[in-house]
Amino acid sequence: MDLSGKPKRALAGLSICALGAGLVTIPVLDMYEDVTVGGKPIYSTIIENSIGLFLALLLVAGGFWIASRDWEFRYVRRMIVWTWGIAAGFGFVFTWVLGIQIGIQGEYKPIIIALDAILLGSVVAFGVGIFDVRREQGKQRADREQSRAAALFENTADDVAALRVSPERVVTLSTNSVFDNNFDDATAVFEQVIQAAGMESRTAFIEYITAGEPFEVELTLDDRGEQRDFIAQVTPYDETGDHTAELFLVLTDATEQK
Repeated sequence: MDLSGKPKRALAGLSICALGAGLVTIPVLDMYEDVTVGGKPIYSTIIENSIGLFLALLLVAGGFWIASRDWEFRYVRRMIVWTWGIAAGFGFVFTWVLGIQIGIQGEYKPIIIALDAILLGSVVAFGVGIFDVRREQGKQRADREQSRAAALFENTADDVAALRVSPERVVTLSTNSVFDNNFDDATAVFEQVIQAAGMESRTAFIEYITAGEPFEVELTLDDRGEQRDFIAQVTPYDETGDHTAELFLVLTDATEQK
């Protein structure tokens, strides 16, 4: 579990909870006014505001859910930007429309506001749909590339591991059977490769390989209790941003060549 970003995730989740708590006051105040001022039946105002109450409370629950997830903070940050950005956009549009109606025209037009809400929601949904399609296309391309390379590497005598590397950590995505037979931990092997190459940090390494530079280094590794010489090659196949890359680590046994 990634604990390094836990305080940030907690604060991000609380910001979503605060947004939901602020929005839940709108239907609550409307219900209070309907009953105390308008003298309307309680059941009618509850029915009227039930959707608003549900959505606002759902947002509060979503904030707690975000805070409890083991997500890298860059994903949490993206979620926060989307949520607050869209909320601010909707708020600006409706403030603009209400300001024009009441401040200039002196007339409140609820039907126009409702139609504006539908229009704005449709535009946002269209943008989200495009973003989701592009994300899925990118994921499918990466999956095809990984599957194609993995199929080829399964037929090789080299040790092959697919890794996701970020400045915070290294995650093993998959390894071929040769690697599994020779090593226990692909992330530990990768750290030794970086050290052998003289890289100052993972960030420097990621910047190097994503710039298209060839990466190859010779090093000695413990292969089930036996010290053996390897040629390590690294090939990136996907860049996910924020100095994060998915790559193949290929180890070729060069012991017999020396």
